[in-house]
Amino acid sequence: VLRLGPLCGDVVPGEATVEQLSTKVELKLRKRESGVQWDDLLDVQSSSDKAAGSASVSSSAPYQQQQQQQQEGPTGSSKQSEKKSPQDWAKLEAELAEIEKNEKPEGEAALQALFKDIYAKADEDTQRAMMKSFQESNGTVLSTNWNEVGKKKVAIQPPDGMEVKQYEH
Repeated sequence: VLRLGPLCGDVVPGEATVEQLSTKVELKLRKRESGVQWDDLLDVQSSSDKAAGSASVSSSAPYQQQQQQQQEGPTGSSKQSEKKSPQDWAKLEAELAEIEKNEKPEGEAALQALFKDIYAKADEDTQRAMMKSFQESNGTVLSTNWNEVGKKKVAIQPPDGMEVKQYEH
């Protein structure tokens, strides 16, 4: 049996669950006060309490003894702190979007952002032209003109000073 010193707060003994797996034993306890956040699992008040609160293993009295200890409850709950108010996620998301909007990408990231912006604001034909030209040219051509791209296969156009090599498998 694993014995722990007094917990940092009260728990509801009737709602404790134990799950024994091949690599571990999971013990789930429900806090008596749901809005309270514990800084630590154990209530460590002094160095003498630390020694008494350390984990010890014994072969007697299984799970019931641990439940009984929990029902008695810990003495003092100085480590408890009130839970902070819930985050306003919509406000955080708006702030993050504003920061990202004001952030100016550089180099390759700026080029990718430009293409992404063009694609997002384009009509269906322009998007189709961009996808077809990029895929058929192996990433060497990006066209927005569907009338030109839709009629024929887009040829690979490597940058100056480079040549195309076919993949051999």
